[in-house]
This record gives sequence, C-alpha cells and structure tokens, in this order.
Amino acid sequence: MDDICNFLLLFAKEAVLIPMFLLGYFFYNRKIFFQAIVLLLLGLIVAAFTKQLFKVPLMPHLGEGWSFPSGHMFAACTFWGFLALEIRDKIFSAFVSILLVGIGFSLIHGNYHVLIDVLAAAVFSVIYIILYRLLLRSTRLGHNNALLSFCAFLFGGLLIYLMPFKPIFYLPMGALLGLTVGCALSQLPYFNKPISLFVEVLLCLGGLILIYCLAPFLTNPMISHVFLLYFLIGFWITFGSKLINTLIKR
Repeated sequence: MDDICNFLLLFAKEAVLIPMFLLGYFFYNRKIFFQAIVLLLLGLIVAAFTKQLFKVPLMPHLGEGWSFPSGHMFAACTFWGFLALEIRDKIFSAFVSILLVGIGFSLIHGNYHVLIDVLAAAVFSVIYIILYRLLLRSTRLGHNNALLSFCAFLFGGLLIYLMPFKPIFYLPMGALLGLTVGCALSQLPYFNKPISLFVEVLLCLGGLILIYCLAPFLTNPMISHVFLLYFLIGFWITFGSKLINTLIKR
C-alpha cells in the first residue's frame, strides 16, 4: 500500500506535473495548459497564504510549519481539476476524480495530514478555480498569456509581501516571471518564423536538459539559484525554441 500511495503522490509533485504540462502544452492545447500551469504556480503562493491565515501546526514528526489546508492536495486539485473542467472529457474527468481521491487518501495514509486538511484543500481549490475561470472569461487575461502570467506574478508578490517570506516562493515567482518574459518576446513579429512541431519540441527538451545540467552552477551571491533556475525554465519553454529557430534562419 505504501508503494501505491507514494506513486499517487507523484501526481502532486514536480516530477509528474512538469512533464504533464509539457505534453499538454505541445501536443494538446497550449492555451489550456498554459492557464493551468499559471494557476498551479500562483496556487503554491495562495496555499501558503491560506496556511498562514489559519496557522494550524504540522504533526510533530513533520517538523515546523502549517498543515491546514494541505498544500499538496491544493496543488493537485487546482492543476488536475482545472484541466478536467477545461478538457471536458468524461474519461479524463473520471481519471482525475479517482486520482484526487487517491492523492487525498495517500496524504492521510502516509500520516502527512488529517482528513480535515485534505477536505479543506479540496474546497479551497474549488473556490480558487471558480474565481480564476471567471477572471479568464471576464477579462483579456484569457487571451493574452504574457499578461496572465504577469498579473499572477504581481498578485503573488503582493501575497508574499503580506506574510513571512519562505524560500519556496522563489520557485513560482521565478517561473511566472520567466513565462511572462518568454511569452512577451515570442509575440514579437521578428521571432514568428515557421518551425515544425518536432523541431520545436526537440529544441525545448534539449534546452531544458541543458538548464538542469547547469543548475549547480547557477549559485551566486546576488540572486536565488532556485529563482534563476525556474526563470530560465519558464523562459525557455515559451521562447527558447523560437529564439534558436530565428537565429538559425537569419
């Protein structure tokens, strides 16, 4: 049972979420999956802010921190739940429903959270998704990726300002800024040269591998290496392939 639970928990972590985002972004619908990753990244900050409001301590064996609501459950529900609502496929929706129940059970089984932590995360994520989708449909944010990620970056920064800073914030803030810069540059006519999907994906994956290989060398005294790493990842996913393609075809 422990092995099954550990496997299910991977679907609430970077190891599965990033590959899933890349697959959907390149091979299914870029708009939906871009909106999903922005929702997830901002959700990491929203979850931390919500925890700070309630200040329910973690179980003693987990060390210091807040447990209510569950951050992993909140992240899983926002990402997978948003995709289920946008894709609107019965089979995929059933898969997501079973997956989220499995993740919630695994968090309780692994003694990471109690039931109320998991249920609260699910409820808060539903509210978060509803507000996000309303915002997308009532403003231009749903039609402009750069503006969407930039607004998420600004709102995330505001929430961080209102609570004690944590190193985990470097990840979403770096990624959101990278997505913003990459999307803004990719919209420039100069970089809109034709490129096949195969070449685009190949260049993107090659660049991401190189970034991860160079990650140990990003440490510096001026800026967090985590912020810089995820900035480069967000920037490369949205703009890297177009940049290399443009340089080659000059």
